[in-house]
Parts: sequence; C-alpha cells; structure tokens
Amino acid sequence: MFRITGLPEVEIWSVGELEVAEKSGRTLRARADISVATVQAKELHADLDDIPPGHANIVGWPDEKSKQKLMAIELAASALLRVK
Repeated sequence: MFRITGLPEVEIWSVGELEVAEKSGRTLRARADISVATVQAKELHADLDDIPPGHANIVGWPDEKSKQKLMAIELAASALLRVK
C-alpha cells in the first residue's frame, strides 16, 4: 500500500504507474483506496518502510489462512474502487 493523503490525483496515479505497473510489467487499470483507520480497525497495522517512498506494508495478519482471507475480503469491501 502507499500513503496518498494530500497527493493530487495525478500524482497518485503516477505512483501506481511507476512503482507498481512498470515494475510488474502489468497495466494499471484501477486502485483501491483504504484508510489506515480501517486497517487498524481490523487489528492490523500499516508499517511504513518508505521503500519506495510512501510505501507501507499491512502487518499483524493472523497465522490461519482462512482468517487472513476473511480479513482481506473485509478490507476490500471497505475500500473505495477508483477506475483509471
């Protein structure tokens, strides 16, 4: 995930293009915006590593795969889809 608070839309899409699409060889078609508060409400944490700048990992996932999947589905349901 990337910290995008305060960034203009064009810069947010640029981060996605440069740091995700180009590096993975894929086409960027959309993004899912989710707040840190939503992540924390699931008892997870955003661990800012700034590699690349603004990047963070969601950490604190339970060990059980089924619980991880359920939490991921709940986070996705809370996200705002932005289509390019």
